[in-house]
Amino acid sequence: MKTAYHAILASFILLSCQKYTFITETKTEYHRIQQGTMRVDTQINALILPYKVKVDSAMNEVVGYAETELIKGKPVSPLTNWMGDVLLQEATISTGDSIDAAILNYGGVRVTSMPAGAWTVGQVFELMPFDNVLYITRISGIQMRQLCNHIAGAGGWPVSSTLRFSLRYGKADDITVKGKPLDTLSLYTLALPDYIFQGGDNVQFLKQSSHQNTGLLIRNLLIQNVRRTQKQGQMIKADADPRIQ
Repeated sequence: MKTAYHAILASFILLSCQKYTFITETKTEYHRIQQGTMRVDTQINALILPYKVKVDSAMNEVVGYAETELIKGKPVSPLTNWMGDVLLQEATISTGDSIDAAILNYGGVRVTSMPAGAWTVGQVFELMPFDNVLYITRISGIQMRQLCNHIAGAGGWPVSSTLRFSLRYGKADDITVKGKPLDTLSLYTLALPDYIFQGGDNVQFLKQSSHQNTGLLIRNLLIQNVRRTQKQGQMIKADADPRIQ
């Protein structure tokens, strides 16, 4: 018995003497990698130079001009309002359908603002770098309410001016579509990115709805709209319309 007791006591002493390390403080440092400190591969540079020149030329093309800076924000903002309205306009032109509303997810807008003055192709790519495709879907009034509640819970997404509602404790209230109160017995035609339709940003309730994959990249539709605005001698204008409030 003494031998067993001594063995247990020895094990307890050894375990109690072990040292444990815990993180009590962290320190973060940032180091910029200077291009001049890296060895230049002249053969690789010569190989990619013709392609770089073409890409830079395309990305630096000015496609339009904005009167003022368009800032991103919630529940509405000049930039998100502009994107919602442009998507509705371009979807209507491209499909010939009568579309009730257009939406985009807030996280898909990848810049905090677009500048006053010239807009280039490259800047629109920065605004929406993802290859999101335009989908047209038919949803019920119940689904429309569900979608508005989802947008309200997120604090607001880019929506077209044809869709309006008030924020009430994380829910959507007083919903109107094209100036009329939401009818849960009606069907609505919605323009949106494939990302949302397929369940992105936790939108899981649209996947079974009838839909049309237009094959059109939303980013290209934005560029197309800016070009048209410029061709008509107009400027991109900020719109702070409180469609969600």
